Amino acid sequence: VVDIASGVAAGINVTLVGHPFETIKVRLQTQPSPPNNVYKGFFDCVFKTIQWEGPAGLYKGVASPLLGQLFFRSAMFWTNGSYIRFMSNGGTRKMTYTEYAFGGSVAWGGCTLIECPLQLASSQMQVQFVKQKANPNYVPEFNG
Repeated sequence: VVDIASGVAAGINVTLVGHPFETIKVRLQTQPSPPNNVYKGFFDCVFKTIQWEGPAGLYKGVASPLLGQLFFRSAMFWTNGSYIRFMSNGGTRKMTYTEYAFGGSVAWGGCTLIECPLQLASSQMQVQFVKQKANPNYVPEFNG
């Protein structure tokens, strides 16, 4: 239970802190080529996003990564914790650094299968607004 609760807390924190940066990154990467740029740079993108959509615009598409991170981090923390308890015989045997690294790698690798599809959905939500600014006739495909 502690592993899962820790994973939930980590997932919430990672998403709330990192998602605005992810939104800006995706918008800058997917904007039209010059001379039709929507944004001049990082800070211009931040300011225009807040001006056009309010602060909530920085969290566009946050539901998908938040949900994904809750499952991803919970599963990763639980898997790693279970591996450590198993390999250390319930904490009675000292593990090597290699054993810790292997456990973390297995936990991360398996959980990536959860995160990747959800990250794709989030990126699609973030890109819509840039497409709409570049082309007024664009109709967004996704809501959320």
